[in-house]
Amino acid sequence: MRKTADLRSKIQEIYSLEQLAAGSSPVHDRHPLVKLVSAFCYIVLVVSFGRAEFGRLVPFVFYGVVLMALSGTPWTAVLKRAALALPFVVVAGLSNVIFDRAVAFSLAGITVSVGVVSFFTLIYRTFLCVTAVLLLVAVTPVNDLTFAEELCTRAILLKQGTVFADGDPKALFYDHELMDACAMEAIGFRPPKCN
Repeated sequence: MRKTADLRSKIQEIYSLEQLAAGSSPVHDRHPLVKLVSAFCYIVLVVSFGRAEFGRLVPFVFYGVVLMALSGTPWTAVLKRAALALPFVVVAGLSNVIFDRAVAFSLAGITVSVGVVSFFTLIYRTFLCVTAVLLLVAVTPVNDLTFAEELCTRAILLKQGTVFADGDPKALFYDHELMDACAMEAIGFRPPKCN
């Protein structure tokens, strides 16, 4: 019984960000394309900084802070999920600390290597990008992002890492059997199954 309750709470946790997308705020009310493009531009800008430019990245935290404040998104929901990506980045970034030992600066007689600065820059950059994506999910219902059918001339559906279907987005997204096979939700009315 306890395992079932734990499983239910974990599933509820997964969907909680998407449930927040049903809210109403100045951020929620923006067109999904505006939110998608702004998140994309933000991520490109954050990633464009050099690996040792930690100080220049510090002000970018305000993007997330302002979006959370305007949308009413609880910071704990976002930060808890953003923290899940950090162990992977720490493992990947350790090579910077080990191999890049050039001196970046000295502070009170302690020398700090470029590898250490780039390590913390990588962690912070990942945190900013993951937070931006999580905020996009929290303020934009997934159904609103289906405007891909209007903008794209081709869609590719993947199933277990391989191409499962390729073609016109309208034909693919409205094919309920195909979307079910890819574990995705089709768009539009689903006819009842006859037994």
